[in-house]
Amino acid sequence: MTEIKKMFAEAAKFDPYDFQTQTMEALEKGKSVIVLAPTGSGKSEAIIIPFIKFRKDFLPTQLIYSLPTRTLVDSIAERAKEYSQSMRIVAHHGKRAESSLFEEDIVATTIDQTVGAYVSTPLSMPLKFGNIHAGAVSSAFLAFDEIHTFHPERGLQATMALVQQSSQMKLPIAVMSATMPRVVIDRIEKTIISHGMEVEKVIVENENEIQTRKSREVEVFPQLKTKLNRDEVINTINSSKTEKSIVICNTVEKAQTLFRDLKNDDFAVYLLHSRFLDDNRADLEQKLKVCFGKKAEESKSAEVVVFISTQVIEVGMDISADLLLTEISPMDSLIQRAGRCARWGGKGRVYVFDADRAEPYDDDLVKDTRKVLQKKSIILDWDTEIKLVNQVLGPHFEKYLDLSLMYEVLGVLSRAAYEGGRSNVEKAVREIYACDLSIHSDPVALGDHVQRLPKVRVDSRVLQSKFVQMGITLWRIDEDPYWSDYESKFYPRRVNSKEEILPFRFYVAHPKNVSYQPDEGLVFGPLGEDFTLLPEENLIRRSKNLKIQQPEPWTEHSKKVLHVFDTEFASRYDFVLTKFSEVLSMKKDELLHLMRIAIGLHDIGKLNVRWQKAIGWMEGQEPLAHCYPQTRKFPLPPHATVSAISLQKMFAPLGKSLWECFLLAIAHHHAPRAKECPAFRLVDNYVGIVEEIGLNIDTRDIAHAGKTTFLPSFIEIRGTQNKYYRLYSLLSKHMRLSDWIASGEGTYESLFHP
Repeated sequence: MTEIKKMFAEAAKFDPYDFQTQTMEALEKGKSVIVLAPTGSGKSEAIIIPFIKFRKDFLPTQLIYSLPTRTLVDSIAERAKEYSQSMRIVAHHGKRAESSLFEEDIVATTIDQTVGAYVSTPLSMPLKFGNIHAGAVSSAFLAFDEIHTFHPERGLQATMALVQQSSQMKLPIAVMSATMPRVVIDRIEKTIISHGMEVEKVIVENENEIQTRKSREVEVFPQLKTKLNRDEVINTINSSKTEKSIVICNTVEKAQTLFRDLKNDDFAVYLLHSRFLDDNRADLEQKLKVCFGKKAEESKSAEVVVFISTQVIEVGMDISADLLLTEISPMDSLIQRAGRCARWGGKGRVYVFDADRAEPYDDDLVKDTRKVLQKKSIILDWDTEIKLVNQVLGPHFEKYLDLSLMYEVLGVLSRAAYEGGRSNVEKAVREIYACDLSIHSDPVALGDHVQRLPKVRVDSRVLQSKFVQMGITLWRIDEDPYWSDYESKFYPRRVNSKEEILPFRFYVAHPKNVSYQPDEGLVFGPLGEDFTLLPEENLIRRSKNLKIQQPEPWTEHSKKVLHVFDTEFASRYDFVLTKFSEVLSMKKDELLHLMRIAIGLHDIGKLNVRWQKAIGWMEGQEPLAHCYPQTRKFPLPPHATVSAISLQKMFAPLGKSLWECFLLAIAHHHAPRAKECPAFRLVDNYVGIVEEIGLNIDTRDIAHAGKTTFLPSFIEIRGTQNKYYRLYSLLSKHMRLSDWIASGEGTYESLFHP
């Protein structure tokens, strides 16, 4: 056994397949990888195990693993925890935002969360933390799994943009799929190579390598002259004499209708879709594991069980049945659905029925899939799956490889980065614009506690339609992200027109015609009840843990911040800083010196006389960085932008782009989009105070005073500016986190224990 295989087996507790070994070898050599392997073959382990073994040496210190669905995110996070007990591993998505800072070793998350984080617009955290999240994505080992499920005009283009821009920074990336057309794989390979990175395509050629696929035979039976309904389900189950069956519908409404039609029959029926609360969904998924998981496979029971679902089952659920009934969908979707049939070997049957309409899928893709399925039946092995995907999807994806589409998405993301617009992030990722919906009769009376209402994910277009048809009483909950650095304010506003119902917003509906049932999810029409507020401790709060026991001198705090950066971040991110310095044509020591100046002096704006007087400082006293809150005489004026303007001459020799990197990182260490710098005057002895830090700088480059002014625009993320945006993000992250650690318990661990 080779050394690589031994390393893999040691971490995974099983011997690797050849494609997993090949992937690990490529990553050890600093290459990017594109992995094409069947469903259930272990693509995730092929990335996670090498990261555990090679991070800091051949890979960045952090893995951000992007996936299409929340279910898959939860599954991958749990699997990753099996392979490392020492690493911090979290699942992060709209319903389970475990990472407030995107600073854990492995962050399993949805693609929209990754894209939002990259453009300083976190989707599940306050916008004021945006550049911390951006710094994580800008410097991490990025892995994109199940990319065939990403919207081809949006999510796939956003992924291509991140692949391109990470390759520009010489950072390795991983792209994985089971059903991606060869034309897309070839384009991704070309993109990586064109930016000077090596890449290895790892493609399973023989499915007999995969034990579960070797003993698996799945046959597809087209029933395209018949619609999926109660009678078809019962007749197919009876004729097949199968105890466990899975039924997949294309829409939530169709799944709910079929559930109601079957729930009173003489067998157990379960329903799962996107409109369930977390607790109920977790309970349902647990029941499904009992009935359809590996242990259920090992101990067959005579009970007849039917599981009805939507697309949420296509990826991420490790369940299987010998019989699967599904509405027709695009070929890649059908293959993914068939992956829940005889998943661990044996014989399985898949019946494909007609659907009322193509939605939510592309009509042409469904039509072309229908043409291919005119045969009496198809044996669905790995070679056939590849051929069908290339035959049906290949021609369609050709049009999505036009670079103008990627640049269009980059334009939308640039706007999101500049404005902090979450809806722009959503537009760049998917066509189905989702929003959060809760149920309560008086959200205004809840005040800021309204954020603690449980939320259900709903397509905003569906909510628009129901709002008009049923006259739903609806409130939109708006957040003021600039209320303060430590809290946010929420404002319920009555919705008066469907145009006010927008993607990625939070809405509350009156229960008079919206209800919720634990077994059926959210339903429009019946009378419902108010949701109960979640407990305070269930909310994810920022990880800053200030413990100010006494006033802290400015020099002492600045030295602490520098110490934290030197001991925690400079070494932890050595691999990334090496790559960044190469791309920026700088020596690493030079880059580190500039970063230390920015981090050491990021609070020089606190030496502003007006700021010092606001915290109770008197002339002749030692200037402070922190004080007891009760000693403040009036609200503190901005200091971050003052710091930037007072230091702009120091960074000016670097040239405009690098100058902006350092200037804006300093200006944004409390709010990523701060622009205005008020008039200021530093304390008279500022030179001696700054020299105490020992940064080896020319203090004549520090501006002693200035008039009210405005900072440059946000750094562009496109083209050649990408490297400057990434440096800005990384510097911002290290600056803010070093500051927080120095202001709190003084240890890196304190970030994770608020």
